[in-house]
Amino acid sequence: MAHRLRAVVERLTLPDEMLLGEASLSASGFKDLIEGLAREIDETVLPRRYALFSGERKVATMIASNRRLLSLVIEGRKVETEAGTEATPEAVANTYARALRALSARSELLVLRLMGRASNVSTGSDACSARHLTEFSETPYFKNRLKAFLKTVHPVSQGWIFHAGDSEPVAHAPDPELFKCLTALEQKIRAEHAARNGHRQLDRPSPNLAAFPISTDVQALVVSDGRDLIVAALPVSSVTSAMAHWKTVYGRQKASQAC
Repeated sequence: MAHRLRAVVERLTLPDEMLLGEASLSASGFKDLIEGLAREIDETVLPRRYALFSGERKVATMIASNRRLLSLVIEGRKVETEAGTEATPEAVANTYARALRALSARSELLVLRLMGRASNVSTGSDACSARHLTEFSETPYFKNRLKAFLKTVHPVSQGWIFHAGDSEPVAHAPDPELFKCLTALEQKIRAEHAARNGHRQLDRPSPNLAAFPISTDVQALVVSDGRDLIVAALPVSSVTSAMAHWKTVYGRQKASQAC
């Protein structure tokens, strides 16, 4: 531990020209890539530019400063949260992690190199810490985003149905009439999804959220991700915050407000 700390301190005090072009990590998979990037970001205090190479080809550039990842450009395209989505550290980390996962999937080996000091760094840039990037890169997060969303809305929900693929639905609805209403809505939505997507079985439908009124005080949120579906009854006062959380989890621009 002391050796590691001493090495970090020594590296932080070296001038950039001595580190220029240094391969600080070689990653053959997404897990190795994120672990290496997180370590590099966490050790970067002064603004620095980095590049990811696949063979001789530069496939991504990034700027890190003050132990945060401030900017990410992949194959000439700046990675940003979608318009209308608040650029919280969580939303930014989610967006960066998804883009880096896709890059890693199409690259055999990625090498990170320091390219020099960064200038004119904007403090208003989308930014996230190494910790956030690591958290939003974990495989369980990508696989269970719908469950993570359900865990968040459960405390304020009056009832819900969770239907994962072809498995039996799981429900929490103490009120029988509400359960009947949610079941009818869930079956209607699944039938519509099957009719709409039946001719393109190989495609995975995009995550989506819509709100439907049940009464003057209660709305049903219908949240789908691929073939998984949640139908939850929430007080009207909780719908806005639930939609905001969905945008953060999925990095989406907007949800649908159904009539």
